[in-house]
This record gives sequence, C-alpha cells and structure tokens, in this order.
Amino acid sequence: GGRDINHIEDISFCVALRRLDLSKNKLRGEGLSGLQYCKTLTWLALAHNRLNDDGLEYLSKLEALSVLNISFNELSVIPQFLATLV
Repeated sequence: GGRDINHIEDISFCVALRRLDLSKNKLRGEGLSGLQYCKTLTWLALAHNRLNDDGLEYLSKLEALSVLNISFNELSVIPQFLATLV
C-alpha cells in the first residue's frame, strides 16, 4: 500500500491472485471497479483510503473473499453484502 493509487483497472489477468493489500492509497468506491473480476481473491486490505458508501458494490462480486479490511475510511454504514462474507 501507500502508492497514491486512486483507481484499479481490470486485473483479472492475475488469475492466481489470492491476497491484495491496497491500504494507504486514495481509492474511492468507483476506483474499485477493476477488482470485481478477481474471482480468486480471498484477502483484501483497503484500510486508510477514501472509501465512502458509494461504489462498494464492486466488492460484492468477490465470491471467494473471506477477509476484508476497510477500516479508517469514510464509511457511515456497513455495506449489507458484508454479512455474506464467510
């Protein structure tokens, strides 16, 4: 983390990607759109970004995701889909 990243492109070519740390960047919800294709992702750190209540639906498409760190962001509610994380 910590690279001033504000948007993730489609990185589905990383077919074996299981763990990704994007902490301490400048990501907002719409900047997560490329992650929706990472079907093998099981662990994702998004702490210390600029995430708010919009755009997190991209993460709901990550069916294998079991660990998600979204601490220290600008969220006012916990997204409903988080209840389905294993």
